[in-house]
Amino acid sequence: MKGSSRIVKAAALFLLFFFMPLVSEAKELPQLRIGVSYAPGAFEVDGYGGYEGALYNHIENLAVYAEFDPVYVADTLENNLRKVENGELDMALATQHMDGAEDGLLRTTRSIVRMPCYLFLRDADGLVQRIGYCRTFHNLRFLGGALAEYGSFGGVKYIPVPYETTDELRQAWETGVIDGMVATGFERAPLAIATGNLFLENFYLAVRKDRFELMGHLTRSMERIRASSSEKNWGDSPDKMLPGGQPLFLRQEEIAYLRAHPVIRVSVFSGQAPYAYEAGDEVHGIYVDYLKRAGRDLGVEFKMVPAGSYAESLDMVHDGRADMVASVYSNLAWARENNMWFTFPYMESSYTGIVRRDRESIREPRVAAVRGLFFTRQYVENTYPKSRIIYFDTDKECVEAVRNGTADIFFTKILLAQLLLMQPEYAVLYSTGQSVMLQDISMGVCRNADPVLVRILNKEIAHIGPADTQAIIDESALAITPEHSWRTFVYYYPVKSLCAVILISAIIIGGVVYIYRQKQKNYERLQIAAYRYYRNGLYNLRWFEENLPEFIEENKEARAEGRLYIMLNNICHFDRLMAVCSRNEAAEIQKKVLEKLSSEFSWFQHYATPGALNQSYVFCCMPKDYPIERVIAGFKDNIHLPSNMFPITMQYNVGFVQVPKTGEISAQELIQQVEIAQAEADETGVLCCIYDEKLMSKRATQQKIENIFPAALENNEFYVWYQPKYDLYSGAVAGAEALVRWNSSELGPLSPGQFIPVLERTNLILALDYFVLRETMLYLKRRLDAGLTVVPVSVNQSGKHISEVGYIEKMKKLAEEIPLPEGLVELEITETAFVDYDSQAAREYAVGIAKKLRDMGYRLAMDDFCTGYSSIAMLHTLPMDTIKIDRAILLAAENDGKGRTILRGVIDFGRRLRLNVLCEGIETQAQEQMLREEGCMLGQGFLFAQPMDEEAFSEFLSTHVISNDMV
Repeated sequence: MKGSSRIVKAAALFLLFFFMPLVSEAKELPQLRIGVSYAPGAFEVDGYGGYEGALYNHIENLAVYAEFDPVYVADTLENNLRKVENGELDMALATQHMDGAEDGLLRTTRSIVRMPCYLFLRDADGLVQRIGYCRTFHNLRFLGGALAEYGSFGGVKYIPVPYETTDELRQAWETGVIDGMVATGFERAPLAIATGNLFLENFYLAVRKDRFELMGHLTRSMERIRASSSEKNWGDSPDKMLPGGQPLFLRQEEIAYLRAHPVIRVSVFSGQAPYAYEAGDEVHGIYVDYLKRAGRDLGVEFKMVPAGSYAESLDMVHDGRADMVASVYSNLAWARENNMWFTFPYMESSYTGIVRRDRESIREPRVAAVRGLFFTRQYVENTYPKSRIIYFDTDKECVEAVRNGTADIFFTKILLAQLLLMQPEYAVLYSTGQSVMLQDISMGVCRNADPVLVRILNKEIAHIGPADTQAIIDESALAITPEHSWRTFVYYYPVKSLCAVILISAIIIGGVVYIYRQKQKNYERLQIAAYRYYRNGLYNLRWFEENLPEFIEENKEARAEGRLYIMLNNICHFDRLMAVCSRNEAAEIQKKVLEKLSSEFSWFQHYATPGALNQSYVFCCMPKDYPIERVIAGFKDNIHLPSNMFPITMQYNVGFVQVPKTGEISAQELIQQVEIAQAEADETGVLCCIYDEKLMSKRATQQKIENIFPAALENNEFYVWYQPKYDLYSGAVAGAEALVRWNSSELGPLSPGQFIPVLERTNLILALDYFVLRETMLYLKRRLDAGLTVVPVSVNQSGKHISEVGYIEKMKKLAEEIPLPEGLVELEITETAFVDYDSQAAREYAVGIAKKLRDMGYRLAMDDFCTGYSSIAMLHTLPMDTIKIDRAILLAAENDGKGRTILRGVIDFGRRLRLNVLCEGIETQAQEQMLREEGCMLGQGFLFAQPMDEEAFSEFLSTHVISNDMV
């Protein structure tokens, strides 16, 4: 009996360990008491008794990596710090201690949150005002500088007055001892509206001075989060933001975990195609394909466990039937409420409404909602009264409720809505098309499980990256898109189908009649085509040229008085209008513009179009005592036209040529001269240009430049100079830009502004680009061979290279002929290189060229970022490494709050795309400080160094610190 009892016990132990889920392997996490202070946007109580805000999210993420269970204790900043020193709390928020004094606390090296520092002022009008501050939380040096800068705008001098505690500061404010005070969102601000926002104050986690081990653990964990997450979850530096995903580096504990768990069970609600759905005996969809990719990277199998509802998928994780859930809504308050750890977001989902086609407008609709969804609580229950919400278990049940009239509207993911509505049985439904909420999606692990799994998944999410994630989404969604056929079209649109048949028959009959009548109209059309533009009926250039001598003859007196002119009128930015309307619509707009000008100006007599919808030739007879300058002034006001599409505003640049008062007249010569004047106005960006001998001389000089350029390049008249780039925070040299100079033997020294625009109009710029690139590469090669330090150098590339035959082969030959380390040469390309970037073919061609250049070892930079209209579209697909913010954006940010907001957004945008962000044209300390405050890492400008020749640049490198990150 004893033997059999032992066998039974052994079998029981074997089964226990064999079937034990991953949850049983978890270790109990220690609780850490964290002192927090309530502040809007940082730490708040949501409407369901949980917490929310940036600080709360960061601490919850940190708990996964530092492996502790946070317990939040709310109090003032000062009380929390005293409790830390007394041992009542494990950690609390603190700013950097001022003036190097000891305060008995250790702080993390990286801030946990940044809060605005507000300035509160009374109504005092004095030129000198006393501003109180708490010295425990504010640095006098930073605060004094910010107050001085803020006061300089109004000519006011602010004198900082220190107080030891916020209570003392508040009492001084209330008793009128001080004229103003500063406070962050965590401090007790006065009941007044803030006058201004001085700067962002960094807050750190602080522990007692004797807890070195805890501080080291927190610091290492914060760095691990930063290394494997996006800036959305933790502050990141530009060099971490690689568009192709982060490298996958696993720690020993993470490798050991994966080896011990080769199969990880994933619960997924399988009723939400295309995200997850069952086909046969398997689960398919976006979540499944994403985890398959993750499994290949990590060397494990993610086994899908289908659930009948979203709530059941969460229950599976809690009761041990699954180790993780594939999709949860990335809200950390929701995570704690469901006793789970959430990963960083790995994709997004947008929600839209579904209603019946025959539904009339309902002011109080009945809303179908899926119970247990975060979206239901966050949007539906906060938007509609609960009395009008009808709950169901699945999306399909909700859609059925709308179809059969039980409910009036249902909100679901846009992709899911598209697939549902493509089924014939749902033809009575349609999507509103409006996105009501955008929600991040994460993966979830039970809070009782080992958090190492969450850390592994976070690294894999960063490794896959947004580009590959989007590719997975597109491929998975396309895989289940139903095929379209004429039967489907007839089912959906029976009336339209019948109309189409009738229309086709009518077209055939009408075509026969049209051909017959066309023969009769051919002669008449040929006559019209000879002298009129067929799209709008305006006279063409041929008519204008033939009739110009007659117009001049009819106005002999005005000619003798010098009042006759030929004008070429060009509408600016016409390509933007063409992007939103057809050529016929544009032709009608052109006609309206000319008719409006003719009705407003008596001198606007005869006009014609050359067939270019943005240009028109005009014969002008100016009234007496009506100088040409007055005509030009009239063109400064834009012309506004009504339109069925949208209001239209026209701007111009024009060219004028005066008809000679005497002598023979050549219509062709006058037209050629006015074309030269208009081209000059267009190139120089001025409103108007009048033809004269100086203009002819300028054109001759430009032609001279084109003629002597080949010989000048062969005779080594061009030189490469270098302007250093630098790290805005350390001041170290971080690179350089190659610039070209020309000392012409015939024309003398020429600035780039004199010859670059001329060469850009022809293919001559290509040869100059190759010369500068070769000279730069040879210079770097010489330094490398001599064992000298090098920095990355950027070289400008004209947009004409994109259409150059053999461009890739030439660049490859250069890279092979002068081998350099990868990334040492950066090619700067402006968005004008991709003028037709809106077309699919242009995008694919541009992406192909960019990828080939990067494969050769070149890095890519977008120059003059945000000065055109297609920069954002190009960054979406082109594999750029760097964006250069144009000096115009910097100058706008200096003088205007909106401009600074744009600058901040551009820098943040670049960092989110994991690109190097550089601002050019820095000339003052104030500009440099502003860029540092907004998070820009790199700079270039006269403040740091002017362009210099090769010898001076080499000496410069030998006397300055070189950035280790860029070498």
